[in-house]
Amino acid sequence: MTSLRKRTLSLMMCLLMVFSLLPTFSAAANTVLTGLGVDGLELSYTSDPYSVLGVQAGSTMQEVTGLNSFQGSATGAKKSIFSGSSTLTLELKNTKAKPAVLSFDYTVTLNSGTIKFGSTSITANGHYSETIGSNSSLKIVLTSAKGASTTKIVVTNITLLVDTDVTTTFVPSTGGTISVDDDVITQTETRTQNSAVAYALKATPASGYKFVCWYDDVTGEVLSYTQNPSMNFEEDHHVTAKFYPTATVVFEVDEALFTDLNEAVSYAQANNKPTIVLIGNGTLPAGTYTIPSGKTLLIPFDDSHSRFTTAPALTNAHSNPSAYRTLTMANGAKIVVQNGGAISVSSKLSAAGTGSSSWNGTPTGKHGRITMKAGSSIDVQSGGKLYCYGYIAGAGDVYARSGSEVWEAFQLRCWRGGTASTSSSFESNKIFPMNQYYVQNIEAPLTLEAGATEKVYAAVNASSQQFGASATFIGEGGMFKITSGSVTKRFTGASDRLQIDVNGDLTLSNMQLSIKGLPLVGNLDIDTKDFVLPITNNITINVNSGTTTVSGAQSVAFLPGSELTVANGAAVTIQSGSKVYAYDQDEWGDYAAGANIKLVPVGYSTVNGTTAKRTAADLVDAKLDINGTVNVAGQLYTTQSGAAIVSTGK
Repeated sequence: MTSLRKRTLSLMMCLLMVFSLLPTFSAAANTVLTGLGVDGLELSYTSDPYSVLGVQAGSTMQEVTGLNSFQGSATGAKKSIFSGSSTLTLELKNTKAKPAVLSFDYTVTLNSGTIKFGSTSITANGHYSETIGSNSSLKIVLTSAKGASTTKIVVTNITLLVDTDVTTTFVPSTGGTISVDDDVITQTETRTQNSAVAYALKATPASGYKFVCWYDDVTGEVLSYTQNPSMNFEEDHHVTAKFYPTATVVFEVDEALFTDLNEAVSYAQANNKPTIVLIGNGTLPAGTYTIPSGKTLLIPFDDSHSRFTTAPALTNAHSNPSAYRTLTMANGAKIVVQNGGAISVSSKLSAAGTGSSSWNGTPTGKHGRITMKAGSSIDVQSGGKLYCYGYIAGAGDVYARSGSEVWEAFQLRCWRGGTASTSSSFESNKIFPMNQYYVQNIEAPLTLEAGATEKVYAAVNASSQQFGASATFIGEGGMFKITSGSVTKRFTGASDRLQIDVNGDLTLSNMQLSIKGLPLVGNLDIDTKDFVLPITNNITINVNSGTTTVSGAQSVAFLPGSELTVANGAAVTIQSGSKVYAYDQDEWGDYAAGANIKLVPVGYSTVNGTTAKRTAADLVDAKLDINGTVNVAGQLYTTQSGAAIVSTGK
């Protein structure tokens, strides 16, 4: 970073701290909430949080259980004689071509604040039902009381229906039975009722079969992915359920269904459709499957088939991850992602908490997943993209060829918050604002050739708001720059370790984390060369061949639990200007997250679930196992008690 740029960044940090001492309102920004799942209803929100003497108020917005529900809240702030309120405005818009009846149930928590539906004040729990014109909206405004109190609304059972009588034909299904309002359908049956009255549908698979979706067998429309839904119909339908043999994988392309991935891709090409969606868990048989230019294979996390690429959606909540859809790849199954093609394994990322309660950048709730059996592979060719914010796990192999791009989540388990991260004392003392981080959404072995790039995306919270942050982890301009050969990154669940094998020449250098849209500052670029870059506690770096160079522009700290092995015939060079520290665990205090917390483990892995495999008791001295050569032109330190710097002869 140039001297001028340093001074500019320091000035922005100082301004942020100075202005945070005064009562301020942030600029409201309209945001559309995805995944609501109500046909013809768009939900957007704007928030006006309040800050006083460094205490941040906030307005938050999230789903409660996903489809047909959400919750919102506004929290005020108070410090000393200053206090202020926060406002959240929700807009529910009817995007249908006709007027429709919007209805929902709601519960409210006022805490001396106010909630208004339009001009009507709401003071108790209740039910709302009103006709909304086409392209018209209902506005719900939450205003907190002045001071540190929260006003909240929870909205459930949302429907938006055109008022009309509809004739529905129910058709028996192969592979299982269907029932309507507890009546088993044994032959084609027609019923007529008002769209406001729901049918209670139930699908029961026969032995050896699974339910995939409710389907109109005349129009080919997918009606619902829920097995036993309550459904309203606004137009005539021929309704049946789709059952498939249990192990059969099912894909959808614009509501056309396929059990063969190549056939689904061919249909997408012929009909100019961009996305092939996994809608039925199953096993992809042995064979080669190609994702060509302009096409994306989506492993979704919601019924809305939200697809994320370089910027996943963020939420201020966190819940334990669980697979929504899983594609299992059999031995011999190979997916080739060609130039311009992509695979998206999607999930939302959490931006919640600080310190040991931080879930910033971690997958939350339902996610997409690929499970790879031994002998299976994903081959991302030059120009191809792989976006993994859910999980890819198993014993198969993922290959990122030169010119390809892979994205994962950057899981920050000790985010110190916006104030600490923009503190000038952190920069002056070379303290990196996050040292408990994990990059392991792809748990299966991932091999990146020289010229391939792995990028990471994090979510952080500051001023009670969520912000995205991206960086290059492996590749040009990243933490690990491959000059020749390859790097293989793999997660071992039994020991909860991320192993990075270097086979060739590599430079360990500085990485830039770009946080977008911070209050007052705007975009903030954190360059690790201004800090001592931590190699976190579960990382093992094996230099198997070639030379790994620690750039003179970057100082590095191997934290307790981390490992570096230099094989016989391989070399590590520490350039002039670089300082490398190896920590003894005795000198590692409460540096992870404060309050005597030395370790914040990864929150979830597909092998271990939410159970933490490691605790602070498992932390040992950083280990440098030198069997090849270490050339030190810079400086190499160990802390007072001495880290484990050994040679095992391997």
